[in-house]
Amino acid sequence: MGGSNHGLYRFDGQGFRCVLCSEYVGRINQALNGRLMLITSGGFVEYDGKEIIRHTGFGTQFGVHDNQIFDVFQDSDGKMWFCTFKGIRSIAEHRVSTLDPYQPAHTAAYRIHVGGNGALWVATGIGVYRITGRQMWTPQPNLHARSFYACKDGDLWVGTNGSGLVHFHPRLVTMYTTADGLQSDIAMAVLPAHDGRLWVGANCGLAVFDGTRFRTYAEKDGLANSCVWALAEDQQRNIWIGTYGSSNEGWGSRGALGCDSRRGHP
Repeated sequence: MGGSNHGLYRFDGQGFRCVLCSEYVGRINQALNGRLMLITSGGFVEYDGKEIIRHTGFGTQFGVHDNQIFDVFQDSDGKMWFCTFKGIRSIAEHRVSTLDPYQPAHTAAYRIHVGGNGALWVATGIGVYRITGRQMWTPQPNLHARSFYACKDGDLWVGTNGSGLVHFHPRLVTMYTTADGLQSDIAMAVLPAHDGRLWVGANCGLAVFDGTRFRTYAEKDGLANSCVWALAEDQQRNIWIGTYGSSNEGWGSRGALGCDSRRGHP
């Protein structure tokens, strides 16, 4: 499944088939019952594999318009978490709750992600916070996240908007910026590859981290466009690179090449 400015598409092995056409799809997550949970230009939508289920007026219970819901996630207990223009809200047993009295709970929240240890991470207008139960904590003030990746051992990699790449170890925070070899401090995408290296897409620039130093790539290395907004690795260990507006080549962990003409979006 893939979301885009022009709808939701499903790859059936032979080609892409439009499931939800002519509508912006900004986030895709899966519920415990297998349904896809979508954040679209029209609000919160679900897809059960056969039909689109629209939740018109859903935002009113949070005090926002439908198009002011930015992300959704269901945790292992079945609780639904929503990022909205007015903050973080959860729904359990049909009851809406907030994380009072924490200020981040009432500040615009844009992304939510589950960590390797089950903790929830949210990107808000005033920084990145971890939610454990009804407690909130930030490892570093004023971090503005563009991408998350959680490792199974509890580590978290965060691509930020202006603060570079941040690595949260248990009880330790490491920050990487242009001073460490990144081309840009705006990290748009993060991808730990099968071979242990970490790929970082920036606005603009592409780098790979081997645990010691960053090796960088640009147009002179074969990229049609070095503004990298999306990264993925396929089963053949090829690295696929989504750039802003241009077709480009991606390097595989074993040196294989792939092509991707997708346009990236924040």
